[in-house]
Amino acid sequence: MSKLLEHRKSDQLNAQAGLLASLTAQANAQSHELRSLAYESRTDSRYTKILGFVATIYLPASLLASVFSTDLIQLPQLMASNASDSNEKILYVSQAMWLFVLVCVALTGAMLAGTFWWTRRRL
Repeated sequence: MSKLLEHRKSDQLNAQAGLLASLTAQANAQSHELRSLAYESRTDSRYTKILGFVATIYLPASLLASVFSTDLIQLPQLMASNASDSNEKILYVSQAMWLFVLVCVALTGAMLAGTFWWTRRRL
């Protein structure tokens, strides 16, 4: 009788060992899947940071260009004295061009400093 009970316990232990092995295999598969998802998420996060950095660089310039674009650079028609020479056009740069460059660099620096401060504050 004791041998029968031991045999049953042995069968139950083997069945439980099989279930545990199956659960371990499933856990390993899920772990591998989660690891690959985390890697993809990290890669996507890097690309998002790069795009955000590029947008931070170009945002002040595009804003100021849209504000100042009307009179910064003018391309007038041929001057009367050069009309007989060729079809060249003369490019006139406004006196406020230095202001555009100065404010653009200042705003870009401020946005970069603000972004740096914000990311350091959240860590």
